[in-house]
Amino acid sequence: MAVYRSQYGLPACTAASGCFQQVSQTGTSTLPKNNQGWAGEESLDLDMVSAIAPNAHIILVEAKSASTANLGAAVNEAVKLGAKFVSNSYGGSESSSDPTYDTKYYDHPGWRHRKLR
Repeated sequence: MAVYRSQYGLPACTAASGCFQQVSQTGTSTLPKNNQGWAGEESLDLDMVSAIAPNAHIILVEAKSASTANLGAAVNEAVKLGAKFVSNSYGGSESSSDPTYDTKYYDHPGWRHRKLR
């Protein structure tokens, strides 16, 4: 994100400036093991948030695995921390449990969510 923001003349967005916060799905600073498969998607999302809303306060909430329960917990934690907009990208097949997941993890009145499959 630092390289992208610098490249396009945007102000730095760091934890020290209060612009960026990175936490686990439980809200702690103990992050899950680094996942190289997710790194590109995370970077893309952070860069695009920077482009769309350069003055936004950005919260990166990292799930401990790609299970729907953990990804959903991360979404819920983001909202709990004050996120009004949530962006994430999921890959996988549809499930008959999706309506249950939608109400358990993605039904937060007053905010917008973009879920890509």
